[in-house]
Amino acid sequence: MTDNDDHDNTAQPYLTSKLEAPIDIITFRVLLAYKPQGYNTPARLLRKKIGTEIDGRYETIGSVPFDREHKLYYHCLINPEPGYIYKIEWEK
Repeated sequence: MTDNDDHDNTAQPYLTSKLEAPIDIITFRVLLAYKPQGYNTPARLLRKKIGTEIDGRYETIGSVPFDREHKLYYHCLINPEPGYIYKIEWEK
């Protein structure tokens, strides 16, 4: 778990997790308290093979709805396939 502050507004709107060995679960929980009331845009869940070019394309594997009441994205990947970088990306 990390707690990140973007006081200078330079943070990119995504989190990644590099998975080299099998695990049971990856949990993404992104709290965006600054989002206005009524915001409801889903995040994208993506992945790309480890070792691809830095600018290599991610493939979309799903979407994550925005929880308007708690102003967050929350998603669990069960038994994610190793050998990939997993990414959740949202609108800034």
